[in-house]
Amino acid sequence: MNVAIRVDSSEKIGIGHTHRCLKLAKVLKEEKNNVLFLSSNFKGNINNLIKKKYTLEIISKNKKIFNNRKINSHYYEWDKNCQFKDALKTLKIARKAKINFIIVDHYGLSAHWHKIISKNFKLGVIDDFLNKKIFSDYYINYHFLNKKDLTLSNIQKSDCKLLLGPSYALLNKIRNKKSRSKLKNNRVFIYLGSVDSRDITSKLLNYFKSKLFNDYIFTILIGKNNKNSKNITKNFNKFKNFIFIKKNLNNLDTFYKKNSFVISGTGVTLYEQIQHGCKILSIFSNNKQKKLINNLGKHNFCKIINLKRLNEYILNNFLNSKKKSITKIYFDGNGPNRIYNSIKNIKKNEKL
Repeated sequence: MNVAIRVDSSEKIGIGHTHRCLKLAKVLKEEKNNVLFLSSNFKGNINNLIKKKYTLEIISKNKKIFNNRKINSHYYEWDKNCQFKDALKTLKIARKAKINFIIVDHYGLSAHWHKIISKNFKLGVIDDFLNKKIFSDYYINYHFLNKKDLTLSNIQKSDCKLLLGPSYALLNKIRNKKSRSKLKNNRVFIYLGSVDSRDITSKLLNYFKSKLFNDYIFTILIGKNNKNSKNITKNFNKFKNFIFIKKNLNNLDTFYKKNSFVISGTGVTLYEQIQHGCKILSIFSNNKQKKLINNLGKHNFCKIINLKRLNEYILNNFLNSKKKSITKIYFDGNGPNRIYNSIKNIKKNEKL
């Protein structure tokens, strides 16, 4: 089967969508399928990472086509004209490559784009919120533990197959997973994603430079597209218990295995942290992010906190928490395989 994956990365979008699609692509490739990525050439992308193992077609070499849209947040869908142009380019490339199935992981592309694609190809949508209209043959959302938490009326295609819940999480299997009982309780890993537009990293370090936290060792990973990178190291490099890492890393498993505590945002890596059994503080800064992780907080997978309420007391309380990590396996790393098993019987050149 020939599969195309439509996904973008940039200094605004981040890199999480591409990373989780690469996890799915890995399984598709292992099962002898051909995988083609379709991505824009936005500033801060990780397209070079895709090209190491897969064929990549650039949807747009003219960065102004989408950068001029009047949208300040990547959470919102693009205007109809942008979606229409993107869909036509996707169709042109997909036809030439004799694609059988298209997967899209993109907040900006909604039912306007889906309907154009679905007239010609079977379509699967990877999504997090279900806050927009969806028109596809498969809908993948692993964030919500209960169907009742989703507004399923937004799915417009009556025979759409729903792949919902933790069993479809786009995670890799953990190799050589060891007991966390022997980990020292003074090691903390901080990663707020590749962008960290609100500079939460600096806010955290301003609290952690206090003598109250002198006994802790903080490993801080600064993302590729973090514009405050130089200021962070300049302002906090003198603190001996702060370890800064600026490398562009594709796998964070080593950090999860070596640190008892993780402080993160609300992105894709949060599920990797849960999978490893870390004690997690997840910081959200808007209602969309809160909705994304609220269920995880309710089920004690992590502690969640509004950025506005962040303070020294809460951080100290978190690091002194005796609460044990969740032991039940919700995220087993077989999500990509389950998704493949659901789509593998699509016939060649099958259309609606």
